Amino acid sequence: MILKNYTHYAIVYNYFFAKGRERTIYNKDKHVFYIGDKLFSYGTHFVLAQKCRKGWILNGDKYSNSTSCHQSIVRDTARRHQPGTTNTPLRHCIIPFSSLIAAGITPEDITILDVSDDTYETVQRKDPTTGEMKEYKVHHLGASLIRVKTKRYLSSIDNGSNRHTFFLVELRSHRVNTIKEAFRDLAGDLTDEQYDRVIGGEIKRQGEYFLEPHPEVATKELMKKAKKQTINVKEALKVLVKTPVTKRMIRDVISQQNMGYGGCSKEQIQVIRRDGVPYYVLLDRGYTGLRIPENAEVHGNHLVMNEKVFSQFDLSHGVGNPHIATHALMTTDGVYITGTLRHREHYMISMGKTWHRVYKNTAKSSWSAIGNVD
Repeated sequence: MILKNYTHYAIVYNYFFAKGRERTIYNKDKHVFYIGDKLFSYGTHFVLAQKCRKGWILNGDKYSNSTSCHQSIVRDTARRHQPGTTNTPLRHCIIPFSSLIAAGITPEDITILDVSDDTYETVQRKDPTTGEMKEYKVHHLGASLIRVKTKRYLSSIDNGSNRHTFFLVELRSHRVNTIKEAFRDLAGDLTDEQYDRVIGGEIKRQGEYFLEPHPEVATKELMKKAKKQTINVKEALKVLVKTPVTKRMIRDVISQQNMGYGGCSKEQIQVIRRDGVPYYVLLDRGYTGLRIPENAEVHGNHLVMNEKVFSQFDLSHGVGNPHIATHALMTTDGVYITGTLRHREHYMISMGKTWHRVYKNTAKSSWSAIGNVD
């Protein structure tokens, strides 16, 4: 069966349901068209949908207002129509193709295992014309669990993010078959009792990190289990022994800065003393931390610090967007943090003076979409 007209809806319908030679009819020179198993918007640069194993993958990337209209037609058609039945949806899921490309996944290799419904959030926004506050509905993609060969991947929106950030992760287990099992697998290092507390909100989550409160644990007790950690001071560009020559060099580059000829500022220079020897530490321009402590150690042209309690500690250790904790302790039991945990895409978590044990999710790899997700 085909629809013999030139509307966008007819072309989308024919893409999904036309058989054999019928698929070559009414599919060229249109704003929406298909070639083989791919459906396009305006050109081959944007794929609206592509056939996978026993289903379809619909593109969740947002491109333009007109392409969004095409995406709405595609989603509505996939959701409502099935030949020979009434209102039975096609087997499909919505995933940003940019995330699949980043993960090296080809849509035709995907088997859809489980899909959850999209959600809608009511938000208050100011009308740009009248200035009045009005209610708007914001669409959020549902979750999808897919299989590629033996690997499982979970696609979803992080509701703990202030931007409702999209993520695609490769799961540790090759046995999960439902979205519920996939989320439980991500928290694999937590016990069932702890995971119930995550669902109940007692154990908070920020991105890939779970924070379990331990109000009964005192700082002194943790300090007994704390391990000294040696970390590089990445902002230290150069470490020089303080001599009359280096002192003159430092004075010259600061003077150049003051005269507008480059060089460095006084804030970029710190002096520390190790084993009776004074050193100049030249810091990166972007350094905004506290003073380098006197217990910092000099190793050649590098600077390292041996610490127990770290301030402004990056849980991600410089990989990806940093999750910054006010204070952190590395113990034989694991990492504990207190104060606040901040990330530019997530809501800040305030922990006060209570130490929280940090657990990281068990995702093997993760990817995001390049642009906006609809």
